[in-house]
Amino acid sequence: MNVHRILLVTALAVPALVITACQPLPKQHGLSVQTLPVEGRLATINPNDVVVAPIELAEEGLVVPVRLLRQAAVGSLVARRYAPLSLDFIDASIPEALAGGVLEASYRPGSMGEDAVLRTIVHGWDTSLWSLRKALTVDIECILAAPGGTGQELWHVRMSQRFDFEKESHTAATESALMALATRAITDEICTKLPQRSVGPGAH
Repeated sequence: MNVHRILLVTALAVPALVITACQPLPKQHGLSVQTLPVEGRLATINPNDVVVAPIELAEEGLVVPVRLLRQAAVGSLVARRYAPLSLDFIDASIPEALAGGVLEASYRPGSMGEDAVLRTIVHGWDTSLWSLRKALTVDIECILAAPGGTGQELWHVRMSQRFDFEKESHTAATESALMALATRAITDEICTKLPQRSVGPGAH
């Protein structure tokens, strides 16, 4: 290869390297989601029908869009091939589903035909940057448990992370729509650590 050809190849290669270097790396999901040890084996039970329990607040005074967050959890479970029961059906079946984070005696595990119960506990919900930057900082714990008397945990995670939705705020029709999008992004992030339900041959 002569000198002129070497110079030409080098000149073409340098812009390509610059373009490649400037491209953003793909976002890695689930980095802030901590998986905690459990006794039960999710893959063995392979639950299908899931009760999404009302959202629990770890501290008094937390202002959380609990209905939207609970609906978002339903959507995230569906995306992972689980089958959450209707929230209206659940609430009608449990007159006082949660009080202080404790299921009332009116709820009998398994009485709705569920295979598992998803508990979502909010430890922190910081909206101090929402008005300015549409940013939320959350601390959320999720537990998927068997419906038996012991409530054996099958999956247990906790996530503390800041989410920014300034870009989405320009296209969201309403503030409620933006918050619905935000809560779904949060539950989707948590559920990146939830194994997809097996639906292949032999799955129950």
